[in-house]
Amino acid sequence: MNRWARGLVVGTVATTALNLATYADMLVRGRPASAVPADAVGTLAGRAGVRLGDEPRAAHRREAAGVLSGYATGVGLAMSYVLAEPHVRGRRPFWVVAAAVGATAMTVGNVPAIASGSTHPRQWDAADWLADVVPHAAYGLAAVATADAIGRPS
Repeated sequence: MNRWARGLVVGTVATTALNLATYADMLVRGRPASAVPADAVGTLAGRAGVRLGDEPRAAHRREAAGVLSGYATGVGLAMSYVLAEPHVRGRRPFWVVAAAVGATAMTVGNVPAIASGSTHPRQWDAADWLADVVPHAAYGLAAVATADAIGRPS
């Protein structure tokens, strides 16, 4: 399997793990889906002068673009990991690499929302942090485990 295909598989599995952890949290706690991705898309689109149409279509487009940007970020970051893996992984333990990949995913995933003012991590409580850290930890674990399971291209 070439690196690009391997990256796509790793990204798909890792992004699915993140979504499973997120939806499990929503199920257990009975919390709604976050409006942050859609809010960030709306703010950033407005700043860029992109019109998303009239309501309610604009709201649906913000929601869809927020979700799709999450998938693109998840798959893109995993593809970057797979391409850089020989330099990143080395002899580092699985858990260290998985934590680094998860932390990177959390950082990259939150940058647009922070930049748009849609969220402020300094104002998060413990439950907010857990709702963000746990799915990204699942992402990192799934990404590195899947990359290891598939094996490096020869």
